[in-house]
Amino acid sequence: MTVHLSSLPLPQKQSDTEPQDEYNDDIDEHRFSPEETLIIFDWDDTVMPSSWVEGLRTGEDESSEVLVSQDQKEQLEDLARLATETLGLAQQLGTVLLVTNAQQGWVELSCQRYMPTLLPALASVRIMSARTRFETEQVSSPFEWKHRAFLCEIGRVFRDKSRRRNILSFGDSGHEREALIKSTANMHNTRTKSVKFLDRPGVHELGKQHAVMVKCLKQIVHHDGNLDLCLRVRSDCTEG
Repeated sequence: MTVHLSSLPLPQKQSDTEPQDEYNDDIDEHRFSPEETLIIFDWDDTVMPSSWVEGLRTGEDESSEVLVSQDQKEQLEDLARLATETLGLAQQLGTVLLVTNAQQGWVELSCQRYMPTLLPALASVRIMSARTRFETEQVSSPFEWKHRAFLCEIGRVFRDKSRRRNILSFGDSGHEREALIKSTANMHNTRTKSVKFLDRPGVHELGKQHAVMVKCLKQIVHHDGNLDLCLRVRSDCTEG
């Protein structure tokens, strides 16, 4: 199984440059500084293989035990190493933010339980539960939680409105992509890059996606245009 990046049509304003699959390594002329760059990650099925972990439950009830074999623990350790590389590289390139629609505390709890070696990498990452922060009786849409979280954090990071903005979003659902597009719709001098991860990935699939990110992240960050990308599997694969 191999994972690769594909372009999606960008239903956005802006874009002086068409989305593309190959990135020019000659990026010095339009390099974005870390101060100009915000990189937003989802958590479930983007960093943590939550759907795969749920499949390890001994029963259908959410309170049933999750049994993780020694082999599966080693697979999770491998993923934690790759995710640590991704987050470490992202922190070199910009401000890193983790926005989840899960309840506050879930990121730290699930990381401690299933990928404890990733915890040091999260220590310097700002973590926001969009649901805890923005859910009300009037605001019950998971997309709207993400949208409001994106607006809030973009405003916090880019207080200087004259500064060039380079905003990236990585997530497995359409909510991240849509939130990025809507949040930046009226922003000038802004580049947006969305990368959609695979739906409900297995632990190996998610690891391969992070391996692709480590290889391509620098080029994606410094691409001088908008990008709408999707990770795809080249061939069918069944995970054990």
